[in-house]
Amino acid sequence: MNDTDNVDYFIDENLVPEDQDYLMGVIESDQRLEMILDTIISRASETMQEPIVDGSVSGPGTGTSDSIDAKLSDGEFVFTAKAVEKIGVETLTTLMAAAEADEDIGDILDGIDLKGIKLKRTVGIEGSDKTIEIEETAQERKDEIESRIASLEGMAASA
Repeated sequence: MNDTDNVDYFIDENLVPEDQDYLMGVIESDQRLEMILDTIISRASETMQEPIVDGSVSGPGTGTSDSIDAKLSDGEFVFTAKAVEKIGVETLTTLMAAAEADEDIGDILDGIDLKGIKLKRTVGIEGSDKTIEIEETAQERKDEIESRIASLEGMAASA
């Protein structure tokens, strides 16, 4: 998508037709304003097109300020700064590279220290409207899931 397409898309998505017509009329009648907007759009596009090599992003603001605009593709997933801090850029980069290379992510996960990643989940109590909070490490959760899978596989084999 080029700069003109980005601007057209942004205008179409954010302005009602009446405001679109007004803006285009003003821009067409004021060459200086047109040049100023062209400069802003060009510089903004250059900034937004900087490649992100390992998936991590840095820029103005804090870990929760939402100060950095992001151009994402359909289907992509974004982690919070807190989650990235807990999991680690290196771990996430390794997982992303493995997934994109169609490698077995299970083998990659076996090499990651999941004990340091703390998880919190809410579980409903069967036959009740009450819930409980469970805190566990990612390793404990992985072990529980693997145990359930083994149990189901055993039940399927004996059926």
